[in-house]
Amino acid sequence: MSFIGRDGGAYLMGWTGGYVLLAMLLAPYLRKFGKFTVPDFVGDRYYSNTARIIAVVCTIVISFTYVAGQMRGVGIVFSRYLHVDINTGVIIGMAIVFFYAVLGGMKGITYTQVAQYCVLILAFTVPAFFLSLQITGHFLPQIGLGATLDSGMSVLATLDQLSTDLGFAEYTAGKKSTIDIFCLTAALMAGTAGLPHVIVRFSLYLA
Repeated sequence: MSFIGRDGGAYLMGWTGGYVLLAMLLAPYLRKFGKFTVPDFVGDRYYSNTARIIAVVCTIVISFTYVAGQMRGVGIVFSRYLHVDINTGVIIGMAIVFFYAVLGGMKGITYTQVAQYCVLILAFTVPAFFLSLQITGHFLPQIGLGATLDSGMSVLATLDQLSTDLGFAEYTAGKKSTIDIFCLTAALMAGTAGLPHVIVRFSLYLA
């Protein structure tokens, strides 16, 4: 969002909305069907072992692709904190994940992530409310964005100037049309809702 401005909001809304889509339209019905995994659901729903095998292959490919990116990120984090090689950082991260996965199982990992999300949400939203109240006098940041500051500039104009001063695009800049933003957001929502490991975790949590 810093580099492309308003258009970057589609990624934020798409990935976040994907979890909402999954929680409302897919995971409860998967659990109600009596299955926890996508291959089991597909195989039983369509009475086909071929469909089950295809779902297994797709799940493995998607999961490995997703895990590769996550492990790379873990390796970078541990290499910076521990001053070790990235490959060593990946091994350390995998060992930690393996340790608490064995102890707590898939459900334990799910509840750990629930706790992490709660901490992240509070860490992002609480400062936003109080900053909005302190700077604009409005408690809700959504309303505060439309306020005018003591300098006579609006909050959005100030954010635009701050972004350009830091070398980024304007906060309100955007080249995509409304239909492009809508389609990109919908595609990201569907993609996020279709991640097999996320579906499993939502199903377990709703259980």
